[in-house]
Amino acid sequence: MNPSEDPSDRLVDSLLRQQARGAADEALLQAIGEKLDAATPIPARSPRRGPIWASLAAAAAVVCVGTGTYLWQRENEPAPGESSLALGVGEAAMNRTRRSLPDSEMPPAPPLPGPIEAPPASDGKIASSAAVSGPIASAEAQNAAPAGRLEIPPSAVPMEPAAPLPSEALAHNMERRRGSAGGKGAGEGIGFGGAATADPFGSDAIPAPRMAREQMAEVAKSKAPASGRANLLPEEAPAARDGSRPAVDDGQSRDNYGQLVDQPWKSPWQDALSTFSIDVDTASYTNLRRMIMEGRPVPPDAVRIEECVNYFDYKYAGPQGDGPFAVHGNLATCPWKPGHLLARVAIKGKEIPNNARPASNLVFLIDVSGSMQSPDKLTLLKRSMRVLIDQLDERDRVGMVVYAGTEGVVLDPTVLDERGKSAAIQALEKLEAGGSTNGGAGIKRAYELATKNRIQGGTNRVILATDGDFNVGTTGQGDLVDLVKKGAGGGVSLSVLGFGTGNLNDAMMEAIAKDGDGNYYYVDSDEEARRVFLQKLTGTLVTIAKDVKIQVEFNPGKVQAYRLIGYADRILRHEDFNDDKVDAGDIGAGHTVTAFYEIVPEGVAMPNTGTVDSLRYQRPAGKEVVASDDWFTLKLRHKHPEGDTSALIETTVKGEPGAWEDAGNDFRFASAVALFGMKLRQMPELADLPWSTIESIAKPALAEDPQEQRAGFIGMLRKIGKYDPAVVTTTVKESDAAGIPAPLRELRYLGVKERQWYLAFGLEPEGRWAPKLIGLNSDKTSFSNRVSATAPLAPGDVFFKDGEMAGRFRFIGFTEKEITSKRTNLTQKVRVAIYEDLSPSKAGTRYESQYGVPDSEIAANANFNRVAMFRLPGGSILVVGERTRFTPSADGTGPQYFLKEVSPREASVEYTDTQGILRTLTIPAVSPAEQK
Repeated sequence: MNPSEDPSDRLVDSLLRQQARGAADEALLQAIGEKLDAATPIPARSPRRGPIWASLAAAAAVVCVGTGTYLWQRENEPAPGESSLALGVGEAAMNRTRRSLPDSEMPPAPPLPGPIEAPPASDGKIASSAAVSGPIASAEAQNAAPAGRLEIPPSAVPMEPAAPLPSEALAHNMERRRGSAGGKGAGEGIGFGGAATADPFGSDAIPAPRMAREQMAEVAKSKAPASGRANLLPEEAPAARDGSRPAVDDGQSRDNYGQLVDQPWKSPWQDALSTFSIDVDTASYTNLRRMIMEGRPVPPDAVRIEECVNYFDYKYAGPQGDGPFAVHGNLATCPWKPGHLLARVAIKGKEIPNNARPASNLVFLIDVSGSMQSPDKLTLLKRSMRVLIDQLDERDRVGMVVYAGTEGVVLDPTVLDERGKSAAIQALEKLEAGGSTNGGAGIKRAYELATKNRIQGGTNRVILATDGDFNVGTTGQGDLVDLVKKGAGGGVSLSVLGFGTGNLNDAMMEAIAKDGDGNYYYVDSDEEARRVFLQKLTGTLVTIAKDVKIQVEFNPGKVQAYRLIGYADRILRHEDFNDDKVDAGDIGAGHTVTAFYEIVPEGVAMPNTGTVDSLRYQRPAGKEVVASDDWFTLKLRHKHPEGDTSALIETTVKGEPGAWEDAGNDFRFASAVALFGMKLRQMPELADLPWSTIESIAKPALAEDPQEQRAGFIGMLRKIGKYDPAVVTTTVKESDAAGIPAPLRELRYLGVKERQWYLAFGLEPEGRWAPKLIGLNSDKTSFSNRVSATAPLAPGDVFFKDGEMAGRFRFIGFTEKEITSKRTNLTQKVRVAIYEDLSPSKAGTRYESQYGVPDSEIAANANFNRVAMFRLPGGSILVVGERTRFTPSADGTGPQYFLKEVSPREASVEYTDTQGILRTLTIPAVSPAEQK
């Protein structure tokens, strides 16, 4: 006992501990007076004694508190059969505050869960924490190793949390644990501290449910008096020493998008010219793809249609001779509006091989502020920058500037030989997030560094990687735009990489990239980082033309009305086209640019664009036109990357428009993406258009999809449209039916058989690999195979030696990856085995087997082998593997076709028609009656 401690303080602490255990009773209350009387008085520190009424008042206060607690417990005692949980100190404080509120203001208490049993004591064995789900997981259970065999060393197993309680119980239990270390201080504090006891769910930092936080915040605000009592839920979290504030996830997005206004229908009689700047950015598409696949709503202003269209690769013809690019214009019918036409403007930049690109002077400007802490921000950013560093060589120099509350140089410009690459990677890996965001100061420092080390005739570029959350320093968008314009004027361009969600300042980043002679990408995955910095490296870094402007003049003798699709924030004044002082977009090596105009030809009803009263003081001008077969004239201006004077390219589009089905796969797919963007922009005339219609337009173009980007677009359509893919029918003109080869017309599709399989990581003895195969047939019977731990695989070995899938795979080797658990949201390095498919239909396909995948996630990571069954005219059955070439004849002679995709409802077969156009034929499955 501390002799200097006040006995009343000890007594209050004892009372609260007893009350927290639910053990306060009458005996305790009766003992209060005795304990106070028996307590040793504090030795006097001065000869003057305090008045006796002070001691009596303290004792009375303690008695009142104890009596009130006892009466409250009796009043709130659960009925027989009802479960109860002990209250922590923080919750006791919460209940004191609740009792002081009127009934009308009292927030509802969360429901109590059922009884919670303590977990059994650990006996050294590792048990599965979740029930095995899915058919393939059941097959895994059937093929489990015999008892007593240890498949994976327990020390290497990434521990997953126990199976969660029902959501109501989880929310209640989290609210009760929160605050068990808080609630102290003057007045009625609301407990919101860390958990005082171990978290039975495997985490010490589970946030309180959003509803509970909001309720507690409202209580705290309503009860805080003007005198400034303590409030442990302030509106803003306390600042750290460096001025930073921890990020608070309240479930609401603070993403910022600029307002877009779509171009209206225009008549060539009132305005025959359309003038705009090109745009090769792709950030909008990647960002909205992330939102759609995560099930988030897409704000219309987040959709820049031109960036969606230009995200994809198109096989436009390149320039002839020394020109930087080629310009094409063509006209076809409109896929979504009968009677209308669709004009396409297509640009293809000159390709420059990586070994022929100029030397690069790059400065990485990296945001390490507190808002960059999540795995989809700084962690992904570092991996993305590593991809870029790996593609550079001794021709190139890289510097690195970071910014948070202040800015600093972490790597002076360094030549990227082997030693330089090592230094750059080490500097990158040391970065950590923390502090507020002084982006303006960082940009200034980065431009100073890039300008000082500028390479004449080379690529001089600042690469800004951020979520755009600029909140300190030069934060005004106008100030930042002026800053990057000045840098661009000095020969240093800007690339902007956006990361993360929640506070993505898309408007800011798009604006500074546009005015900084640069480009803007949004990186949502490692695959996107490889696309930007590996597949399109020269296009990202090397500018082949700057200030590229387009102007189209429509012939009013053939065009009633037109509208530009997209480019809402790239519109220029008509006089800006010939003004070389006006800035416009740049184009990189190999880039393609696409723009669409929807056109209403003469003789077709005009769209309802509203009316105005006739003018009183002037007569309508006469409508005289020059006799011409032209639909429109296309003009383009551009400058050399280091020049100040523009050059002009001009071409006309004339003749009869063709059917959009015959315009080629690039036209078909790009128009489908434009339609997708228009629907996301919530254009009223497309409100009733089914999402499946967009797939029907785009689907045949999947034949030209080496990187499977177009297939990803189809998957995104199905995600947002929530439609059955079986309702999608490929649009084929009746006149084309005769062009379908006879062998395909006579095929009857009977259905599909599939095998679902998964290669579990198994064992890794002494750096070798002993994987285990588990699988499920169409009839739900299981199969398995394994590599013996006594004869594990070395890199290059082919497996399995016999049995199921014998000789199917080749082991490549091991690597490590940072994996974020879907259940815990924790990121850790995980061992991954890489192996290659050797089967004819999938030769060269690589797979990964991740160590420690929970049973519940096996089905989601499974692979499929599908075969289609066709009946030939003679009645024989032909079995064809998916993604293989086949000959639809009994003797195996004749032309070959490609089986692109199969499902229970249809099979998609690619063929080349008599005009050399690659087409896709969808063959529906016959009915069960026809199969008999």
